[in-house]
Amino acid sequence: MSVGSTPDLRTRHRMMTIVAAAMLVSVAVYWILVEILARLGTVQHAFPGEVRIGYVALALGVIVAYAASIVRRSMLAGGPGDPGARIQVASVVTFALAEVPAILGVVAFLLTGLREAAYPLFVVSIAAHAIYFPRRSQWEEWAKAR
Repeated sequence: MSVGSTPDLRTRHRMMTIVAAAMLVSVAVYWILVEILARLGTVQHAFPGEVRIGYVALALGVIVAYAASIVRRSMLAGGPGDPGARIQVASVVTFALAEVPAILGVVAFLLTGLREAAYPLFVVSIAAHAIYFPRRSQWEEWAKAR
């Protein structure tokens, strides 16, 4: 790829694979952060032991993870422009939405002090990242269909 040229699908896929892996690693960092904060016990929780906050956060996390598929589908539906760029943007948005449950897990822990409120959200986020992880064969199919 030369300077100023449009990256090909393979290059875009490679970049998005790196972004997806980095975002997946960030979920592990959130998990470790919750563990460290729980063991230190220095955080003042606004609603200690309030399990319902964890349930609400879990419901929101699942909804957002599912919404990521709808958003991705609508972004890939077509329209003018380079299909490779559209796939790349749809991937970034999807990865960001897959990250939301993990962030909700950290927030649920900070509010309640319950690690158990965060763990299911981390699992939802990891599962969403696995589902939406960029697969080159899928990208090639999308590019041909557009």
